[in-house]
This record gives sequence, structure tokens and C-alpha cells, in this order.
Amino acid sequence: MIWTTRPRFDLSPGISGFAAGVGPTALLIHGVGLRAEAWNGLIPKLSPTFRTVAVDLPGHGHSKDISDETIKAFGDALVPLVEALSDYGGPVRVIGHSLGAMIAIEIARLRPKLIAGTAALNLVYRRSPEAAAAVRARAETLTETRDRKVDVTLQRWFGDDAHDAAHACGHWLNSVPQSGYARAYRAFAMADGPLDADLRKLDSPALFMTGEHDPNSLPDMSRQMSRLAPQGHDAVIAGAAHMAPMTHSDQVAAEILRVLGPSS
Repeated sequence: MIWTTRPRFDLSPGISGFAAGVGPTALLIHGVGLRAEAWNGLIPKLSPTFRTVAVDLPGHGHSKDISDETIKAFGDALVPLVEALSDYGGPVRVIGHSLGAMIAIEIARLRPKLIAGTAALNLVYRRSPEAAAAVRARAETLTETRDRKVDVTLQRWFGDDAHDAAHACGHWLNSVPQSGYARAYRAFAMADGPLDADLRKLDSPALFMTGEHDPNSLPDMSRQMSRLAPQGHDAVIAGAAHMAPMTHSDQVAAEILRVLGPSS
């Protein structure tokens, strides 16, 4: 029952989601093809410390689609929400997974004074030529067919882990609107992680974390990004793959609280 759909409300124009907990705000941004409930395993661990606000990305869940397909466009779509949240509760911690991690770093670039910290989970950085070609080929396929190859995606995300989260992700991947899914995937595929200059400008704590067995967000990528960020930290979750926030929520929450907690 952990992945059960939650009631939604409009968080800002065009963006839906839900909130839980009290304290300083943490904005949670999911990855391609998923929805705000992807954070259901993590929210109970964070909500005693943070007011957690989980969003549906544009074109996903109940959020409206956008017309552009760049990381900046997705960041721009969430900036009004970040502004509203900071007006309400002060600077925001932004926590993103995969595509959501790219967007989190982009928001920190766009509105640095509104950000109290950033956690980039399972973020790619400088893909190998082979990995870049593979992800762009998958993105191109989405312009030609509705076939999302969900089983292949789940194998890439979870490996051989028969976690109940895989069933939830399969349902979300099959139900997300085609236009929103394809637009988000193309934005993800054409980006190669944050620019070094943007990482060097992060002026609040930044956590870069991945799973030991993630085939695309490699542990060394997290280490490289953390070295560029002035207040960078890195972590690798043992035994986890790409969906570490769902499969290893206890360990992921502990690292987030260590780096981004109010007393950190």
C-alpha cells in the first residue's frame, strides 16, 4: 500500500502535488515517467524534519504539460512554486531524482538565494559516448512509437530486484501521457548533467548520491560533482540501483538529513 495514490491539490499554476510534515520546506522532484507518489517511501522519514512538498512534473500525474523540452524549461515551470514556498517558509531544500535531480540543480542555478540546499539523487554527469548514444536512441524512438519498453526500463532501473516499487513504476510508466513522457525523456537524453561552472556556483550544501549498481549514474559521477561544489558531499548506497529513493529509502533519508538537515 505504500505506493497508493494520494489526494492532489494545485501547488502553483499548472503544478499539482501534495504536502506532508512540518518544518523547513523540502521540494521533491521525481524522474521521467513517474509521479509524486514515487517519494512515498521517503516522505515518512523526512516529514518529521521537513515540510515535504512532492510535485508531479509537467506532463505527468495531474500537472499540465509544457511546450519546450529542455531542463531549463522544466526548471522555469517550477520556479514560481519555489518562490511561493520560500515566501511561506524561507529558503527551500530541493531534492530531485534522475531527471528531477537535473531540474533541482537548474532551480538552484536560477534562484540561488531561495535555495537552502540541494540533493541530486542518481544524477548523470558526462555520460560515456556509448551511454549518450543509447539514451538518445531511446528518446528518438519515443517520437516514432508509443512503445515505452516498460519491462526493459524496469530492468535498467531495478536490476533483478523484485521490489514492489517496480510494479508501481510499471503502472506509472504505462499511464503517463505520451506527450509528457516523450518531452521529459528528450530533455533528459539531451542533457549531460550540470555544467561545471554551475556546480562551482552552488552556495549552499549539495548532496550527490547514487546507488552502487546504477548502470548510468555511476558512483564516480557523484564524486566528481561533489568535488566541484563548494559545499559538496557524495554518497553511494550499497546494494542499490537507479531507484535507490524507493528501494533504499532509510539509507537515502539518512544521507539527506545528514547533509541538508536544519542542524547540518
